[in-house]
Amino acid sequence: MSSLLVFGHQNPDTDAICSAIAYADFLRATTRPDALAACCGTPNQRTEFALRKAGIPTPRIIMDIRPEIEDVCTRNPVVARHDEVFYDVYQRMQEGGLRAIPVLDDENQIMGRLTKPSAADGYQQVVIGHNLTGKGNNTAFIGGSSGAYNGANSSSWTTTSDERIKKNIVDNNSGLDLLNQIQIRNFEYRTEEEIIDFD
Repeated sequence: MSSLLVFGHQNPDTDAICSAIAYADFLRATTRPDALAACCGTPNQRTEFALRKAGIPTPRIIMDIRPEIEDVCTRNPVVARHDEVFYDVYQRMQEGGLRAIPVLDDENQIMGRLTKPSAADGYQQVVIGHNLTGKGNNTAFIGGSSGAYNGANSSSWTTTSDERIKKNIVDNNSGLDLLNQIQIRNFEYRTEEEIIDFD
């Protein structure tokens, strides 16, 4: 397990560094033996003087406090399956103190995060995206705050093809004779020496 780093503000002064040292010492003595004092920037001359006089080593300097992979990765992540009941997933999130977990499909591919059905007892709902709510039983809903793109990297999608919202459905054969005129051709590319013009 990595250490718990305790630090004050950026470009620290004596107060920020001494506070971090004192609080890290308190944590080590109470609940977090792995607590270490750190500072977000090089201590100034006054702080270095005070630390030398007190016989306290200069805290570790941390210039980047963004989380790293080791800070967030786990071998056994809590996940939800796309076909699970929302209440079961919610209970698991509560037990783990988690605000978000990934939703996986049958091949363990991530489908989304914070997606949920339209009701706690909903069924046959596929919801893909972030922070979305399903549209009802036997539906699929794909969305995103910045758009939803299909495999052609286009945000344009064809409209729904659901016979429940259509009437006067009949076959349309007017385009088949045009399609039947399509010829399939096989070919080989010319070599560079064979290319003499582009006519």
